[in-house]
Amino acid sequence: MMRSVRSLSYEGTISLNQNLTFEYTKNHFIRAGLAFDDVHMNIMGMKKGGLYTNLGFLFSDQCDFQIKAASFANGRRLGFRDRSEISGSVLKQFDDAMDFVHKHDVTSSEIVGTKRRDVTGYPVEAVRELLLNAIVHRDYNSVGNSLISICDDSLEIVSPGRPVENISEKDLIKGVSFPRNRRLSEVFYRLGLVEAYGTGIPRVYGLYEGSGRMPEMDISGPVFRVTLFRRDMGELDLSDTFTRSEFESEMKMSKSRANMELRRLMSEGSVERIGNGKNTVYRRVRHDP
Repeated sequence: MMRSVRSLSYEGTISLNQNLTFEYTKNHFIRAGLAFDDVHMNIMGMKKGGLYTNLGFLFSDQCDFQIKAASFANGRRLGFRDRSEISGSVLKQFDDAMDFVHKHDVTSSEIVGTKRRDVTGYPVEAVRELLLNAIVHRDYNSVGNSLISICDDSLEIVSPGRPVENISEKDLIKGVSFPRNRRLSEVFYRLGLVEAYGTGIPRVYGLYEGSGRMPEMDISGPVFRVTLFRRDMGELDLSDTFTRSEFESEMKMSKSRANMELRRLMSEGSVERIGNGKNTVYRRVRHDP
């Protein structure tokens, strides 16, 4: 398949592939209550002078940039549990990548009323922000693929292109941001998928505040790499027996999120529940080495 020309201003360049369709993107816009026609495509920068730009190519069904996702049987990544090559509209890539992570991250489920609620090992909001970051700020001049690697105790997301303007890791955590693909960011903002520039990474770190092991970021090379870790009960500043409110305070979580995390830890055998109602407490389960 023909790949669009790479240039320093990738999204504004005319696409070599003009035989494009936009079914997935159009449906996204319809669900968001937004118009998607030639007029609006010109306004957003997906068309220029009657031709599709590379921004249009990114939102087309024919977009052949990929996210390669894999779930590994161990931390050394020696054997695959599952893998997928995700392409198509960048909106489809985001949805498919979220589905892949969810498929391999659910640790337990519960029925609340008539609905099933899944308990995950990583904050869904953190995964969402990092996947959006990998798509919106990716260097589309690079021929490299974005990568998702899920191991037993970590989740790593890699995308081509370190941050622009020589921003440091500390700057990113503080919310400093210079968008590489401004128009791409604007479309995601228009759809309500991203908020103001620079809010994503601080939100991810905020979700892990007090968890014992913060995310790790590496922007020293040609890629942007972030690793999330499962929480380790042994690293929390809690006594052997604690209440749900103490756990909530230590983890800096909402009540509902703390309850979900406790259920995950109980399903793993790291915590056991003692008592019922107001007298409920939780106890660490110590495993002999």
